[in-house]
Amino acid sequence: MSYLGSSYNYDMKKIIGSILLLFSASIGLNAQTNAVTLLDGGGSTLGTYNSITLAYGAIMAPLTQAYFIEIESNYDGSQETFPISFGALAGASSVNTITLRPAIGVSAALIQATMSGSRIIELNDADYVNIDGRPGGVGNTGALTIRNNGTTSSSNTIHLINGATYNTVRYCTIENATTTSAGRGVALSTSASNITGNSNNLFEYCLFNSGRYQFNSSGTAANLNSNNTVRACSFENPIFASIWGQAGTGNLAIDSCSIYSNMASGSGLFFGILFDAQRDTTTISNNRITNLQNGGSGAMRAIHVRSTTTGVPNLSRVYNNFIAFDAGNTTQINLAGIEYSGTNPTYGRIENNSIYVGGTLSSGGTAGNTGSAGIIVGTTNAASIIDVRNNLVVNERSGGTAGLNHVAVAYTQTGITLNLEYNTYISTTGTPAVYGATVYNDVATYVGAVSPNEGNTNESTVQFVSTTDLHLTGGSIGDPSLYGVSVAGITTDIDGDTRVTPYRGADEVYANICMGTPAAGISTISMGTICPGEAITVYTDSLDEMGITYQWQSSLDGITFSDIIGAVDTMYTESPAVTTYYQCIVTCSFSGMSSTSNMLGVTVLPLPLGGTISATASGYDYDFSVTGLPAGTFQYAWDFGDAGTSTLAAPSHTYGVSGSYSVTLIVFNQCDADTLVYTVSITVGLDDLSSESLLVYPNPATDLLYITSDSPVEVWMLDLTGREILYAGSATAHTISVKDLAPGTYYIKTMQNKHYQTSTIVVE
Repeated sequence: MSYLGSSYNYDMKKIIGSILLLFSASIGLNAQTNAVTLLDGGGSTLGTYNSITLAYGAIMAPLTQAYFIEIESNYDGSQETFPISFGALAGASSVNTITLRPAIGVSAALIQATMSGSRIIELNDADYVNIDGRPGGVGNTGALTIRNNGTTSSSNTIHLINGATYNTVRYCTIENATTTSAGRGVALSTSASNITGNSNNLFEYCLFNSGRYQFNSSGTAANLNSNNTVRACSFENPIFASIWGQAGTGNLAIDSCSIYSNMASGSGLFFGILFDAQRDTTTISNNRITNLQNGGSGAMRAIHVRSTTTGVPNLSRVYNNFIAFDAGNTTQINLAGIEYSGTNPTYGRIENNSIYVGGTLSSGGTAGNTGSAGIIVGTTNAASIIDVRNNLVVNERSGGTAGLNHVAVAYTQTGITLNLEYNTYISTTGTPAVYGATVYNDVATYVGAVSPNEGNTNESTVQFVSTTDLHLTGGSIGDPSLYGVSVAGITTDIDGDTRVTPYRGADEVYANICMGTPAAGISTISMGTICPGEAITVYTDSLDEMGITYQWQSSLDGITFSDIIGAVDTMYTESPAVTTYYQCIVTCSFSGMSSTSNMLGVTVLPLPLGGTISATASGYDYDFSVTGLPAGTFQYAWDFGDAGTSTLAAPSHTYGVSGSYSVTLIVFNQCDADTLVYTVSITVGLDDLSSESLLVYPNPATDLLYITSDSPVEVWMLDLTGREILYAGSATAHTISVKDLAPGTYYIKTMQNKHYQTSTIVVE
């Protein structure tokens, strides 16, 4: 019974186990089924696949368009073939690319396996492959993690080999489980038979958060891995090195990356960036290497050019970097920010770096030795050239054996060419510099010893924001003793701000610098109305900001403006010949943005010259006008020669009796005046009292005046100035009261049958 029971239990366990295994396999199959979508260049679906490998295999060569391999949310790698290998495809180009990425809406995608001694993704002679961690390839947030859980040597995560060129890896998290073995997050490997090497590849905006060698290039000497770029990547908790360039590597650029520890990740020799057999041109710029912590006791370097390749040109430029050793590292007796060493010739340029070394060494070290330094130059080949300029180096580290030196710089080899200038060296323990075998206790003595080098080097106080944020602050802003010298090719600082002063160190600061769109301010003008030949001055508010420029413009219509040559200050003076409008363009040279001031206008008055009096007459009635004057507004003073006057531009005047009259006009404005003369001759014969058909009586009159005619007549009575006293309308007989008029002579103007006649009467 017990035997049968045991057998039954055993068989049931087998059955249940098989069911669970099948169920588990079913879940895996369902999770991975159709988890990868292949799209054409226009975004249309070409097919769905169970793995990236199958989707890539469905792409037919030669390529005639771009393809997208999208990882769906149910991808788990259970049906994947590792390594995922991208090979050479005919027709690949900058247009005909292949892109691996998460699909839109996927919040997290993981490609992982345990590939001991192998890799997760391989680019084998592949060209124009993009691995983009952003869902749908848009935005600036990555969702793709690529991880190799293998721990043995050569357990790499992404591997480029045999001439992989023009590939891009961006916005990915790259993880590697190796700690003591030679595994790499990204490996640019050999290219034995392909002369291109693994070249012209770009790695940007990636996070490397584990692995012994996080990024490594070790190529073939005859077919270099050349012109590769690592940009804006973050390297967290390196164990041996974040970036290691080895033999067969040329023209590697490392720009705007962050390298840091948030734990004691190092385990022996420990480097942020390390070069062995460096050659061609290496650029290490705009990087932030901060808070590196070594759990072992080996030497630590933020940047180390350890050796170079002999027989070929080599140049390494290290500029605009923040390097800060702050916490931890209590047992490291050999620590430095930047070091050059080796026996082959090298040309190194260390420029505009900000370096801080801090912490306390608990014990150890040898008296007289250098325990820590901001910069060490120890290359021994006499043909080497090292330029060190515009650096800020502060060493506040202390501790260790008595007599152990914590220095700003150590130039231990003086048989090479050293070009040293415009540096600031500070050592709080009082040993700022080592030159040859001599330790200097103050910068002044050191400068005197190395003259003509370091003629502008000092030990001025440097204020950083913190011991890990090496932007300048406080009294260092605007401190002339921290000004450097312009260096060809270094036009911006670590933040991309334009170098103006320039400052020493990686940070360019401005006491007051323009940013964005400047305020145009309020513009004013000295006079709004002027005469020809007079000068006006236009002003605009002066902005107390560095980088502001001014450009005055003028216009004749207030619509179309053009630059006034040379009018580039806050004020401008000229004598405009005609009415003119002005505005000022205020520009921030750093941002390239501009604003326009309010519009100003000046009216240039015309001179009242060149006029001629014209007149039209009807009997005793004259209409006067002036012709030939320039356009403008003028004032007029008429004298009609008979005591009559007017201020109209075109007056009318009636003369009382025949005769010759000299008409005088003064035309004037605030700029000038002109006198015009015109002669009026009236020869119309009129009886003082009446004509045969018109009677005016009595004359003189004292009370009533009578006017009669055979036909209707209109009657006006005027004084001697031509001013109308009364109008009597049209009738054959008029009786006019004159008893209220002042005694004197008056004109009687009549119109009968469209004929005007003027008589004079006397009122007593």
